Amino acid sequence: MFANYNQGFTTRFGNSYIPAFGGAIEYRPTRWLPLRTGISIGGKEGIRVGTGFAMEFRHYQLTIGVAQLGGIFQETKGLTLALEQVVSF
Repeated sequence: MFANYNQGFTTRFGNSYIPAFGGAIEYRPTRWLPLRTGISIGGKEGIRVGTGFAMEFRHYQLTIGVAQLGGIFQETKGLTLALEQVVSF
């Protein structure tokens, strides 16, 4: 389980004075495959719902995440896709 608080101090560069609170959970059905989901409420976007997974091996990790702005019960404002690759030696 994860928790997050985000507070902007200025409105420059897309920031907001409105605080955002978020929470997420991670479930590992296998050692190398974590499944993740979370929600954030507040801030400039209002509601953001996200999900994703990773494939974690000894020297390589691939993480994929998708987030939807505006929540799942309202009209969607946008979609975010995140990809991350890590090669460790």
